[in-house]
Amino acid sequence: MKGKIYGFVGVIGSGKSYRANQVIEETRKEKNGCVVMGDFSEGIRRFAMVVLAGLSRPINILSNEYSDWKNTEFEVPLPYSDQKSITLSGRQILKNVGEGLKEVLGPDIWARWTENDIISTLNHISIGMTKEQGDAIKIVFGSVRFPIEAKVLFDLAAKMDREVEIIFCDYKSSVYELFPHVSEKFAQRFIEMGYKDGDNITDVVREIVEKEVS
Repeated sequence: MKGKIYGFVGVIGSGKSYRANQVIEETRKEKNGCVVMGDFSEGIRRFAMVVLAGLSRPINILSNEYSDWKNTEFEVPLPYSDQKSITLSGRQILKNVGEGLKEVLGPDIWARWTENDIISTLNHISIGMTKEQGDAIKIVFGSVRFPIEAKVLFDLAAKMDREVEIIFCDYKSSVYELFPHVSEKFAQRFIEMGYKDGDNITDVVREIVEKEVS
């Protein structure tokens, strides 16, 4: 049986991680169950660390250190006579890196990076597996924030002959927030369209991708 490709769409604090973890836990109960996590922010974090410290290494996004870094404000020196520095949080640095490189290298830079990373990871972990076992690996994207990211799910599905399932998350947790940032606009569209927590929005996302992403 082919492993599905899952994606979760929702604003901050809407339960995306919870639902992604449900898929992971259910897969662990299956015989030979295996999951590969897709993260469209991983390339941004890697590049930011190269710029800041010359380090190309993964970050444990669940660690206290990462949480503290995102919320800490830093004074960043600038090469201007009228403005010597600027204060930014780690979270703002990541957003600036993510959006800034899109302007230079195109809006699909992080989507392309993530698609290549998923393919590379699958090729690596499937070494020694039977074809059936490799085909059964599930791919889970814990957060899909742009139509161009959603396109990656459908592109991977076409290449691997798999199904896509995209779920809308709108659970009102204690940290639920309608944040006015470009990365939140995609999820907010589904709130405006009247979708509810747990709705399967695969078909409507496919329509949006076909109309808006070349």
